Amino acid sequence: MVRLSNSLLENGCRHLNMSFHSTSIAPGLSPFVGTENDLDRFLYDIGLFLQFAHGKGFESVSIDKALDA
Repeated sequence: MVRLSNSLLENGCRHLNMSFHSTSIAPGLSPFVGTENDLDRFLYDIGLFLQFAHGKGFESVSIDKALDA
């Protein structure tokens, strides 16, 4: 996620969007999370991405607020 975002930012992207279906955090219901260990890693990776985005000056907003930007 960080590599992709860096590439997008280098090409002028001003907004980043991240979303997952609720089934993404239920082991066995998505290709992202097959086991409890996968869930731990998935949540850890999301945390790393959010730290990255915050460090780049991004802030989390709801989709309706993003449309105003």
